[in-house]
Amino acid sequence: MLVAFAAVAALLFLFAFFGLVAFAHLAEMKERKRLRKLNCNGILAGICYEQAFDENYALIWQTQVPALQMVGEARQGIQISALKPLFRSLAKCYPDLYDGYCFEQWLNFLEQSRLIGLHEKRVLLTPEGRGFLEHCRVAH
Repeated sequence: MLVAFAAVAALLFLFAFFGLVAFAHLAEMKERKRLRKLNCNGILAGICYEQAFDENYALIWQTQVPALQMVGEARQGIQISALKPLFRSLAKCYPDLYDGYCFEQWLNFLEQSRLIGLHEKRVLLTPEGRGFLEHCRVAH
């Protein structure tokens, strides 16, 4: 009787285990499908706008806030050249983060992350950029 009970318990455990593995596989497939739909072409591999609200990427995104605020304060945007001194300042404050990247690559990162738009040598804040700044205001 005890052996039969142990066999049934082991069988139930086995079914539960396979059920959980199948569930995890399904969840992973859904997440991969969601990530494939995202346009994550930033210069920092795998970093995109949707991850802006993820605490693991907080330092990368928080260092962009001064530039986004500067752009957002100007209704018609600002000249691209107006951001160069800010980029140099950020690169000095966060050398590990900006090491190896030039101003143009940084600007391209912000554009590909959909935080800014470039139009006729002007930088404009996108709706995503406004949303990110609003999130930063609410979070702090």
